[in-house]
Amino acid sequence: MIVHPEGREATAEYVDFAQWKSQQGYAVEWESFDASLPPEQRFRNVSQRLKQLRPAKGESAYLLIAASDEELPMGPWQPAGTDLTIHSDLPLLAGREELGGHLERAEWEPAIHYPPQWICGRIPFEDAEVIATTLNSARVFHEK
Repeated sequence: MIVHPEGREATAEYVDFAQWKSQQGYAVEWESFDASLPPEQRFRNVSQRLKQLRPAKGESAYLLIAASDEELPMGPWQPAGTDLTIHSDLPLLAGREELGGHLERAEWEPAIHYPPQWICGRIPFEDAEVIATTLNSARVFHEK
């Protein structure tokens, strides 16, 4: 699955990557979100959609987030028992719908159980050259 702001599915580098993954036998799905909505709503909408599409227990799926932190926020989160402020996709993958703030262990821990339901990567760039280089590294890794 490729999660992205509306319109990014037309980016040639993502289209080429999706075609390559399809040739490898993967079913590729595109899931867009409206970048004009408030950040909290974007986060909630994507979280709800990922919950609907979550693989069955014991199964895994790959998720590529083709969005910057500004487009699809990664917090900031304040993990319970610490004075840290972090940015992470774990709460999104675990199904949390509220963006940012205090984060209890139960709100991120489901995202790290084995086997993981979502195997996630993020490309937080809009520059086509950076996207192409990043996606090409995935191809090289796969081939070697």
